[in-house]
Amino acid sequence: MSIFINKFIQKKSLKSVLIIPFVLQIVAAVGLVGYLSFKNGGKAVNKLASQVQNEIASQVEDHIKVYLDYHHIITQSNINGFQLNQLSKYASEALEKHLWKQVQIFKSVRSIR
Repeated sequence: MSIFINKFIQKKSLKSVLIIPFVLQIVAAVGLVGYLSFKNGGKAVNKLASQVQNEIASQVEDHIKVYLDYHHIITQSNINGFQLNQLSKYASEALEKHLWKQVQIFKSVRSIR
């Protein structure tokens, strides 16, 4: 190896011998820093994307639970009304008003069947 270095130094000027290793070191350092920055940036983006996905999934799950709970509450309320004889399938006008009020109270409910 030292023979190769000696031959290289003998054939080149002092300017070339000093500049070429310096430039190679700079290129290597910049390349390594760029590569590591790219890898860490990718990891950070993936981590952030995963956090956002988990947060959105949690919010959607909460909204669905609330939406489905309303239907359960409305159904149970109507069952109780029929069992307590407060509602009757024969008093259609009163039943219609009752169901319409429920739709107005629970904004996420579009209809009651």
